Amino acid sequence: MTPDSIAAPPVMVTPFRGKSMLPSLRPGDRIVWRRLDGTTFPPVGAVVGYENGDRFIAHRVIRVERPRALVWTRPDAAFRTDPPVRLCEVHWMAIEVQRDDRSFPPAPPREWERLLGCIVRVPTRFVRGLAGRAVRRARRSW
Repeated sequence: MTPDSIAAPPVMVTPFRGKSMLPSLRPGDRIVWRRLDGTTFPPVGAVVGYENGDRFIAHRVIRVERPRALVWTRPDAAFRTDPPVRLCEVHWMAIEVQRDDRSFPPAPPREWERLLGCIVRVPTRFVRGLAGRAVRRARRSW
């Protein structure tokens, strides 16, 4: 455990940003996190938080490997899994999502909801790719 995570409170609330966890988590949702001790495996299906460089990543656990103490995660709105994370680096587990005037557990989406989340993200990537190609072509022609 890092000194920062040891000094952290046992529970914290953070706003969720990004679209990687659509439709389960939306931008603006408030996530209630419980601190993990770095030795207890989170259950498959739980949303966990860990740091990757200067970014805080919140993704769903899809697999754990107890002998090597590894946790595999994946965003709900993606098909590709993240590289495995060492158990000692997984410091937070989401216990509640607050949206508007209600709160609920961060349950895994049904498969059709996951596919919908992936579809919502694809147009953004596609449009960015097209725009990038158009700009490169325009620069070459100048």
